[in-house]
Amino acid sequence: MLIKLMKYYLDDGYTLTTAYQKATQFKSRIAFLYSFFKRVDHGCHEVDGKRMANMGYFDDAHTKRLYGYIGDNGDVKYRVKTIED
Repeated sequence: MLIKLMKYYLDDGYTLTTAYQKATQFKSRIAFLYSFFKRVDHGCHEVDGKRMANMGYFDDAHTKRLYGYIGDNGDVKYRVKTIED
């Protein structure tokens, strides 16, 4: 993966040193995001007529959940919903 990333940056006109630095930074960022999303993925649910990603509890008291979804114009939106018994 690192070599493919470096080739991408080299093809974009970066020097070998800069391509290596950028590829390493990108790989590190992807590893963090993978680890983060693995922990916040609590499934997808239909909420208010929209398919949303359940990202877990929003508060320490576990009374609210955070949902994320893609809006009509492609932007990422969030919604906090109170958990009802």
